[in-house]
Amino acid sequence: MIRKSMIRLAACVCGLLLVTGCGKKPPSLEDENDDAEKNVYHMVYFNEIGTLNYLQTDTEVDYALCANLVDNLVDYDSYGNIVPGLAESWSSGE
Repeated sequence: MIRKSMIRLAACVCGLLLVTGCGKKPPSLEDENDDAEKNVYHMVYFNEIGTLNYLQTDTEVDYALCANLVDNLVDYDSYGNIVPGLAESWSSGE
């Protein structure tokens, strides 16, 4: 008798989870924002920014911010190959 009650209870819980899982998706943050605000970059830093001069950075917070502000002439892809960043072309003097 207790076993049948436990099975029924488990079946009811599974049914409720199935029904609630198939519900309507909650609205995302992008749906609430205007088109002008979709291109805004937000990032939370754990400390106050000391400087925006990337040549004088000495903290992790400053470095993280400056890394997002400065773009390289060339970058590396996932395989370690050099790919263009800001540079359109380059040549070697050798």
